[in-house]
Amino acid sequence: MEKMQEYMNVSEEKWNPNNSGKNFESFLEAIQKASEQLPDTTSQILSFLERKILSCKRISSFTSLNIIETITNYLLNMNPEKEQEEKAVAVLLAIGIHSPKMVISIFLDQINTQSQPLPSLLRTVAKLLHYQGVASYLGATWNCVLRLLRKASTEEEKLGLCNLINALAVSVLKHIDLGSDEETMGIKKELVSFKACLTIRVLFNRWSLNTTDKVTESTLSILGDLFFLISPPKLKCQVCWLIRRLLNLSKAGVKPFYITQCLCQLLEAVAASGSGGKNLESKLDDLVVLLSWQVTLKVVDTDSQSVQNQKMALKSFHMMTRLYHQQMAKLFLKSMECKDEQKVITTLNIFRDVFQEVPQTMELKNDVMQTTLNLIKEDSKVVRLPLLHFIEKLGVCNYFTLQQGDIIINHLINLSQIGSTTVDEETRDLSINILHLVSLPKLIYLLCQPMTPMAFVPLCKTATDIAMKAQTMGQPPYLSSYHLNPINNPSPQLIFANLLLSSLMPYKAKEFGKISLLLLYVLHPLSSLHPVIHYKLGQVWMRNIPYMIQILEKHTEEEFVQENWEKRLLLFSHNTMVAIDDDSWMKELIKVVFEKIKSFTWLQQKNEKFFLYRLVGYILKTSEDYNFVYTILYDILYITQEEELESQGIGDAIGIVATSHLQTVLNVLQDYSSILTNKKTSLLLKLSKELRHKEWLKACNTIYIAYSRILKEIKLDIGPQGDLILSLTINHYQNCIIEKNKDLKLNYLNYLVKLTSILANLDHLGFLFSYKVKMIYFMMEMMKQEPTTSISSSVRQKAMIIISNLRKLHPALTLEDRKELLRVSFKSIVGLPPLEVMQADVPLKESQSVATLFRDTLQVLRKMLQGLVMDMPTWVQNYVEAFAEYFNPKELSSLVLAAMEGLTDNRAKISLASGKLVSALLEERGKDMLKVDQIVDSIYDKLKFQLEPATRMELLQAICSLAGNNTCNVMPMLLKRPLPWEKAPPHGSGASSGSIAIRSHNLCIPGSCRINMELWRVFGTKRKTTINVLQMLLSILEERRYKQSYQEISFRHVAVTCALCEMLSGTESRLAVLEFCPRLLLAILNHLYWVIEQNVPQNMVVYCKEDIRGTKTMILDPVSCALEAIKTMLIAAEYYDVVSYADQHRGWDLLSSPKYYYMGIIELTSNPWTPVSHPSGIVRNCDSSILHRVMDHVKPLLYSMDDRQKVMARALFVQLLWHQSVALTFGESFLSHLIKWIHEPNVIMQEIGLRGISNLVLHHGQESTLASLLPIIQSFLKEEELVAVQAVKGLRNIICYTRGNVSKKGFCSISRQLRPLINDERDQVRISATSALSHMLHQVFKFRPRSKTRKELYSFLVPLLISIQDANIEVAKVCGRALTEWAQGFGWMSLEPAFQNPILIDHVRILEETCKCLVGTGHSLLVGKLLFQSFDFLQSPRPTLRAAAITFIGQTVMKLNMNQLYEEDVQLLLNTLQDLKDDPVESIQGLASITIKKMKTAYVKSSMSSNLQMKHTFIKIPSFGNKKRLFKNIQSSDKVKKNTSKCTKFCHWKISNIWHSSDDSTRERDHQRKTLQFPRRILPQKNETRSFEKDPEKKSLVSQDNASLEK
Repeated sequence: MEKMQEYMNVSEEKWNPNNSGKNFESFLEAIQKASEQLPDTTSQILSFLERKILSCKRISSFTSLNIIETITNYLLNMNPEKEQEEKAVAVLLAIGIHSPKMVISIFLDQINTQSQPLPSLLRTVAKLLHYQGVASYLGATWNCVLRLLRKASTEEEKLGLCNLINALAVSVLKHIDLGSDEETMGIKKELVSFKACLTIRVLFNRWSLNTTDKVTESTLSILGDLFFLISPPKLKCQVCWLIRRLLNLSKAGVKPFYITQCLCQLLEAVAASGSGGKNLESKLDDLVVLLSWQVTLKVVDTDSQSVQNQKMALKSFHMMTRLYHQQMAKLFLKSMECKDEQKVITTLNIFRDVFQEVPQTMELKNDVMQTTLNLIKEDSKVVRLPLLHFIEKLGVCNYFTLQQGDIIINHLINLSQIGSTTVDEETRDLSINILHLVSLPKLIYLLCQPMTPMAFVPLCKTATDIAMKAQTMGQPPYLSSYHLNPINNPSPQLIFANLLLSSLMPYKAKEFGKISLLLLYVLHPLSSLHPVIHYKLGQVWMRNIPYMIQILEKHTEEEFVQENWEKRLLLFSHNTMVAIDDDSWMKELIKVVFEKIKSFTWLQQKNEKFFLYRLVGYILKTSEDYNFVYTILYDILYITQEEELESQGIGDAIGIVATSHLQTVLNVLQDYSSILTNKKTSLLLKLSKELRHKEWLKACNTIYIAYSRILKEIKLDIGPQGDLILSLTINHYQNCIIEKNKDLKLNYLNYLVKLTSILANLDHLGFLFSYKVKMIYFMMEMMKQEPTTSISSSVRQKAMIIISNLRKLHPALTLEDRKELLRVSFKSIVGLPPLEVMQADVPLKESQSVATLFRDTLQVLRKMLQGLVMDMPTWVQNYVEAFAEYFNPKELSSLVLAAMEGLTDNRAKISLASGKLVSALLEERGKDMLKVDQIVDSIYDKLKFQLEPATRMELLQAICSLAGNNTCNVMPMLLKRPLPWEKAPPHGSGASSGSIAIRSHNLCIPGSCRINMELWRVFGTKRKTTINVLQMLLSILEERRYKQSYQEISFRHVAVTCALCEMLSGTESRLAVLEFCPRLLLAILNHLYWVIEQNVPQNMVVYCKEDIRGTKTMILDPVSCALEAIKTMLIAAEYYDVVSYADQHRGWDLLSSPKYYYMGIIELTSNPWTPVSHPSGIVRNCDSSILHRVMDHVKPLLYSMDDRQKVMARALFVQLLWHQSVALTFGESFLSHLIKWIHEPNVIMQEIGLRGISNLVLHHGQESTLASLLPIIQSFLKEEELVAVQAVKGLRNIICYTRGNVSKKGFCSISRQLRPLINDERDQVRISATSALSHMLHQVFKFRPRSKTRKELYSFLVPLLISIQDANIEVAKVCGRALTEWAQGFGWMSLEPAFQNPILIDHVRILEETCKCLVGTGHSLLVGKLLFQSFDFLQSPRPTLRAAAITFIGQTVMKLNMNQLYEEDVQLLLNTLQDLKDDPVESIQGLASITIKKMKTAYVKSSMSSNLQMKHTFIKIPSFGNKKRLFKNIQSSDKVKKNTSKCTKFCHWKISNIWHSSDDSTRERDHQRKTLQFPRRILPQKNETRSFEKDPEKKSLVSQDNASLEK
């Protein structure tokens, strides 16, 4: 390979472009010696040779010949491998570009000398045949090919020949198309056809084409071009033979693509001649079967052959249909009628695809329609979708216009129905699309026919789409051309009526109304002057219809108001009629409407019929022709009225017409009534008696309904017409020509009730009805005619209802008329026998109806009397004043219960009068009432109704009076109502009147709950009632109770707290609350403690209350309800600051906790330590007299057997001692109680006792006594946190409230115990101790402390400086205050700003300033003592204290002059810090190391400075020895050894000890100047912790310590 590469490189260098012959010789020689070379070498030479040939612009013939012969010989003789063979062929193709004829010539020569050429040479020649200039070799090449076809045996040879034949056919076809002559092609055209036919014969006869190999596929692929070379007559003769061969190959399993491709090309070649011939016709059946099968094969989009196969099969069908349209149509129709559904589907798809190739003769149309209708009749679901596609093609070809086209259209309509379960979505969508092919007039006609809503929707949408498309294309709308052919098309009136009626139920099938209106909109021309539709109508529709469609789109069926929509449609129709303004047009419309009315039934189309009657009314309302309106109305009245609904519809129409033609309507009704009551003209008398009575009732009903509708529609200025109607109704009844039996009378009264009700509710503008009195006396006459021994009908009842309705009309009845009315009414009803007697006179089945009728009649009488009372406002008042005192208790109770029935009257005056009556009776005679429980229940039930505010207030005042007079009876009833108040527990839930059911939270307050609130709230409005109720509630709360489980919690006690929350919420209860304040407070607190011990679940809802703003509902459980009662009581007593203080100091949370309940009482009653402006507890806000009353109630409970009472009483007791007037009460020994309590084992009692001592010391006169308790109090400093905190506060008060030496001595005695608490691990102890210290310092410094006291004061500096570095902000604040007092006492004024702002100033800066000031005092021993004191903190188990101590030591030492310190002192500091290098906390290790380095550096620098001073001024050695002592207990070596040289040696030793590893002292010193500065914070910087990251144990300790420090 290396040699070959060298050769290639040399050849490349020696290549001469001008001498190509010599250049190629070496390569050809190498190829000739290929057997001596490696195959790869030969491949490279061939590739190189190909590139050079392609790069040459011209190669000589000699060189080309040499190359061709060499490569040909190589291929024929060397038997190269495939790779070398392909590269050799590439060389031949490359040289063929220069000399294609030479290559083909040599190929032909080789064929003559060789038995069979190589396949690669065949492919080479095939490619060369496409080159220019080789046409003359086509004949010779084809001759060789025919000779080779018979010899070919291997697959490679046959494939090569197929490739060559294809190239020959393509080249010949190209030259024939170009018009090349025979000399150019080297073959005659006649021979071309012959050789093509001969080639096909040889291929089929000599080659075995019956397998699915590549040879067969390639052979079939090349036949197409050969078909076009054969002359048409000859080809038609060979068709049968070819088709048989192809059918055999198809059966043999050849891929369908190649069969279909060959057939398609064969048919295309035959069709090119213009006719098919008989041979092809004889094979149509076979071809249809074969190609149909090809069409049914599954098409895979990713498989191109699969896609092309189907396309060519369909193309073949197109060509066969074009050649034999009649025969093919018959074959298709025959296949469509077979039983094989799959075959039918395939035929439908194919026939649809080629349908337009068939001439559409009438005979064909009939046959196709009949076959299609048969398939529709069978309605196979499998065939349905392909059939629809075929029908779509029929629609395109105008088949729908044929005689039987309606059947297909109806089939499409059925399939397009929405919601059909038998039709899939694809079929439905396709059916709708096909309907678009139907003409618009046809669709409009179908829409006007009865059909299901599901079919109407798609059909209407289709018609709309077609109409809109026509308009966009510039075609005139449908209705604009109606007048040209009005007989065959639906009339505009019919279209309008149908679409308007379809819009009536707009959400039927979801969009009925929208599509109907839209179709109506697009059918009408907006600018038309033709005689059918006026121009103005288009403007009306353009304005109204889009707006109505918009309304439908904005709403849903659930929120839609049908009545409003119907009115809008009727108004739209009215505007339409106004725009048309044509009575003849409206007359035709009315005819259409009446036809619709007749076709509808009331059972199925009730709403539609009512709408159509109203539509008639609006049509007639538009007309201005009196005669036209009169005639139509008269005809309407004579419509057959089989049902009452028909009369109502007629009445609706008449009422609407009356709004524009009132007088005409009244004339029609009066004329109709006159004819009806005239014995000469009435047709009723000609009927039988039974029918006569029935028809009379129908006619009368229509008249009465019409009158009622007229009154209802007219509304305004109806006075004269209403009076006229009253007179007509009276005359109509009086002039009745048939027998007036009970049914006729009741029917008359029923309609008269409706008519007078409508008339009474209208505004008459003060019109005086002349027939009012006559009608009332007419009714009284009917009442007189009723029997007085029994009640068998509702005549009395209805007559009184009519009278009550007429009462609202003017003029008002006179006093005499009223008396007569009352006399007749009472005589007619009260004069009846007792109900029991009347029931006994009738059968048992009718007794109940008699009782019901009697009660209803009495109820109507009561209402009528109430109406009369409204005109006499003093009646109720006079009644109560005059007769109340004469009623006995039973009668009073009955009267109250009876009066309550009027509370729910919908008339405000009656309701208010009833309320006043009840309130007055209970106020005057409340103590005498019986049936108190019934009265309370009745009031409660009446409050559930929506009463007028004034009536509701009267009812609430009534029960308030009843509760004040009957407290013992009313309260238990209200308290027994189960909790929560919004609803009672369900039956069987286990909740009873003595227990509380668990409820889930409900954020709304139901009506019953609001009633409970109202009842209890009103009890606080009257002082007498409030006091009585409070006394009873307190007695319940003060009952002794025992611990229970939450399921057994007493109902009454919880209900009492709920009641107090409401009753005390008003301002009117203040005086009563102040009267019971101490007792009430203790009772509720005791109840609260009892409740929280029960561990009540949070979801136990007992009370719902709105907040102050009324925007949020509070859901309260028993605990929160008791807390709310305390708040409400305090607010009622106007102790607002107490509530605010408890809110701010978590007093309510503490009270609700069993563990901290006593703390809640303390917060509720506490007073701040220092005077502040914000609110405080009860002790500070309440009057001293109240506090003394509280103390009087508390003292008996101090040693109660009930622990709850004892804790509550003692907590209140110690807090009351804060108040001076209470604490200094004469004759009281409070201290003895407190001393007993602090010695009890109970921690809570200890804390309470200590708090009492702390409060007692506040008052003058107790100091000396309490100062003696200091040792006892000190003993509690090590107790639990709360006790320790309280002990600290006690010590604070004793020190701060004593004077002079007593204060100082006391401070010194407790300082040793107080000092450790400054740094206690408990936050509250730490804060309390530090805060107490600040107050003590302020007190002690006032009396000029001496040395002993000052020594104790100095001892607090280090703990405070350590503590000020605490992460707790509160600790830092109190430390700042204590340090401020310390600095002011010692005169360190420069430190005050830093101490006063410990949060804003960095604690390191505070330490720096403090240490600087400390060192600046010059007291080295004091500094040493403080440093030595800080050593204790280095041993603390708390990492934060150790870190703070290191920081303090470092800051202090760095402020000292190290030159003046003894070596032993320095060594002690270093040794002390050296131990912390092994601290478990990594941050402390780093901090200690940095501090030690800093100290060593400072010490060495000072030593070096002194040494240099000794060298230059050796005489001043004593100045170096002038040192200060820090620690007393260490002896200096300088006192023993005064020699300067030894001092120098010591300095030298120190220097060498520190700098022994440094090469450049100057650089190291500069480095330390930068890096060894003392840190500004305790925790090390990031770069300081990197050295510890490699050690996981140290890293863990660092993270833990950091977490603790950050906390």
